Amino acid sequence: MHRRLLLVAATVAALLAFSAPVALAAPPTHSSFHATWGLETTDVCPSFNISVSQDMTVAETDFADQSGAVIRSQLQVVEQDTFTANGKTLVGDPVRYNVTLGFDSSGNQISAVTMGGVFQVALPDGTVVRSAGRINVTSHPDMTFWAAPDTGHTGDIAAFCAALS
Repeated sequence: MHRRLLLVAATVAALLAFSAPVALAAPPTHSSFHATWGLETTDVCPSFNISVSQDMTVAETDFADQSGAVIRSQLQVVEQDTFTANGKTLVGDPVRYNVTLGFDSSGNQISAVTMGGVFQVALPDGTVVRSAGRINVTSHPDMTFWAAPDTGHTGDIAAFCAALS
């Protein structure tokens, strides 16, 4: 009987010890925002620049540690891109993806990973170029726009570039 009580007491103490930091963490905070911006890139079609106009709606959830410092942000994004080059314009279909951002104890971003739609656009001939998958954004510090994921499906980028050439 005493062994059983000691075992129960030890189990409860261990559970409290391991769950206490989680219980003390601040609850996640939620926000949403809309953003638009433009950029120039040669990351997709290296022989010419593409102007990309991005329109995004973002739902953000931030997770903090016991001190209140944000250690991770989860973003759910719906993005629609418009591509312009050489006097031609292609309007992309909206794509959905998730972004996970990690931060160190000083608030510096240390990781960024996206999963989901990368981009999708109908070409003048009626075909659709779509890419989807996972991108470790942190491992591509010089990229400005992704048309191909690290893992997943990459659409016909050559056809996309031909449509804008």
